[in-house]
Amino acid sequence: MIAHRRSRGFTLVEIVVVIAVLGILAAIAFPTYVNLVRRANEGVTQGALGAWRSAIAIAYVSSAQSGVPTFPKYVDVQNNICGTHTCFANGPSPRNALINDVGIDVAPAGPCVCAAREAGKAWYYNESTGVMGAGTDNCAITDPCLW
Repeated sequence: MIAHRRSRGFTLVEIVVVIAVLGILAAIAFPTYVNLVRRANEGVTQGALGAWRSAIAIAYVSSAQSGVPTFPKYVDVQNNICGTHTCFANGPSPRNALINDVGIDVAPAGPCVCAAREAGKAWYYNESTGVMGAGTDNCAITDPCLW
């Protein structure tokens, strides 16, 4: 009688199948993860943009109470200054999470530009209209003009 030895472990075919299944799952999950991160950064940037717009509106109302309603002619993101007032009393200026920056660019006359990022800036501000917007790293994917 011949004694058969039981083998322990996995065969090469089983290991290859498991690796192939894991590869397929990773190929499906990775783009979803990247999209979720992008959407989260968009949400953070939209919240920060809302805070900036509120700060500019407060500065406008403050100037109206003193007699002449004007938008702040000077917005300094680095030093948290909107015209002659502090923009955010309880902390630093919000960052643009899409490009992780706080720099600001004076916008041209148009209502919205993606050129703020090309100038290396996170935000743009049109001092004649009081319009504040967000720069982005890719206008084809995220259009902050729609916010």
